[in-house]
Amino acid sequence: MKRNNTKGFSLIELIVVMAIMAILVLIASQKFFNVTHDAKLTHIQHDVKIASNKASEYAIKNNDELPIGTQNISGGAVSSANNGTLYNEQGIVIDFNVADNYYAINKDFISGDVGSKLSGTFITNSNGDVYYSDEEMYPSAIQGSTYTENISGVDWLAVGEADGSVNVRLVNPPAVSGIIAVPSAVDGYKVTVIDFAGLCGSNPTSITLPNTLTTIRQMAFGYLTSLTSIEFPDSLTEIQGTAFVGCNGLTSITIKGKNLIIGDAAFNACMSLDNVKIESTNTSIGFRTFSTCRNLKTVNVTGSLTSIGGAAFEQDYLLTFKVPAGTTSIGASAFYGCTELTKLEVPTSVITFGNSFVDNTTTVYGETGSAAETYCLANGISFIVQ
Repeated sequence: MKRNNTKGFSLIELIVVMAIMAILVLIASQKFFNVTHDAKLTHIQHDVKIASNKASEYAIKNNDELPIGTQNISGGAVSSANNGTLYNEQGIVIDFNVADNYYAINKDFISGDVGSKLSGTFITNSNGDVYYSDEEMYPSAIQGSTYTENISGVDWLAVGEADGSVNVRLVNPPAVSGIIAVPSAVDGYKVTVIDFAGLCGSNPTSITLPNTLTTIRQMAFGYLTSLTSIEFPDSLTEIQGTAFVGCNGLTSITIKGKNLIIGDAAFNACMSLDNVKIESTNTSIGFRTFSTCRNLKTVNVTGSLTSIGGAAFEQDYLLTFKVPAGTTSIGASAFYGCTELTKLEVPTSVITFGNSFVDNTTTVYGETGSAAETYCLANGISFIVQ
């Protein structure tokens, strides 16, 4: 019988191989740790740079005074803020403790010289938490208190809101004409609201709105017949009723915003308005919002709508209209009296229709079996399946 002379690894050989593998794993782990550590450190330094820049911007606008509670971190000295937490919009970025010489990223503690690695300005709150923000920093206004400032020759009056921001209006509207830039801050306080009838009586040709603005109140620009153009910011959440009623000089507008509510009659009777582009998202259009805009021929929705209110486009000269998918309701008489409207496209998402939402001069286009088809067949409205 032939004997098998194959010889296996000895115990010593196995131990040597395992030792070599352990050394290789240790080297690789250290290099991986160094790479991730450097990446995290780069991210921290970026956060610190933003904090420093924002604090500097604040100081420039506030007589070289830094925000309350600001501490400078340099060379290991952090004054009273020896412990703290740096935040961003996603949560905790870093905990630091200068005295114990450590810092941590997302609670993953890393030893190191805090003073040399972190150099910049952190903004602290009353609890000692340290944070930075990508947004402009503003002091908090007192609700009901008034503030004034002359900006580029225009006098503005601001009143404190409950959230610490301010609403604004012109002090002497008849003296203001031409191009008007609504400020983002008055006396250092953040402007989020244009007050009731805030610019009524002025004679602007063009208006720009700040990206801090969230609300345009009733009649804010009502009957400004000289107004021919206006720029809306993405920050808008509400255009209240009658805000632009009777602005007969407007010919074209692009509406922007998020979760935007456009109130009743907001653009009612803007007689020269012929083109509207709605880029805002999750937008609800109120009662008579664009009604009696006798030259309005084109409305292009590239954003999204949730609802179209009653008589929203009543008696306009619309030629075609495509209701965007996601819209759930169209109110009574929304397109009634639009005698030039030959094609109205309605998606299956619309399940609620008010009485006479469209008249029998218009053909509705939609999918078979949709609520739109059911309504049209029951009310003698022409319907074409597409």
